[in-house]
Amino acid sequence: MPFIPVPNTAEAVLRYVQDGQKLANVFHAEWPAPPSIVELSDLALDLRDWWIANMRPIVGNNVTLEQVAAKSLHSAGAPAVEFPVPAGTGADPAPALPNCCTVTVKWLTGLAGRSFRGRSYHVGLTEAQVTNNNIIPASLSVIAAAYNLLIPALTQATRTMVVVSKYSGVDALGRPIPRSAGVTTQITESFMDAVVDTQRRRLPGRGR
Repeated sequence: MPFIPVPNTAEAVLRYVQDGQKLANVFHAEWPAPPSIVELSDLALDLRDWWIANMRPIVGNNVTLEQVAAKSLHSAGAPAVEFPVPAGTGADPAPALPNCCTVTVKWLTGLAGRSFRGRSYHVGLTEAQVTNNNIIPASLSVIAAAYNLLIPALTQATRTMVVVSKYSGVDALGRPIPRSAGVTTQITESFMDAVVDTQRRRLPGRGR
């Protein structure tokens, strides 16, 4: 696939290891102009601080956040940064469920359509947080509150947390149609339901 630029926007990635498998969560932020190295660093460190303060206490201790990275999407050769995470091992004593077990976070923008909403798949859901096929209410409340705090963590001063759309529909063969440039929409809220989900790409051996 050819590179699709997203003006004035950066991708920020949380990179984990669980039971020897690499996992990732990806988020996006936008500025009025292409982000500088300093702005990318601030974004990555704010994301790291949010995870340590809000997610680490509720993530199983067989999950480790190893690295936080951020890169500009303005051009293929745009700046990028990476930072290690010194306190990245989950602090919940209950073991995490298998890699593919997750709960879905929906990122809402106030607009309908696949191009205007996003999803994240939680890493580190534990056995103690689940009963049958559902997250127990107390755990759901805590996890949802942590993700709600990500919006103000990534939306500061001139920086805004956004959903990025790089494709618009599919062609006659069902292949995604790339945009000439990505489209961004500001995230206004998040939503989670209690149903335990499966992220098939995290099954052992498949990687990110």
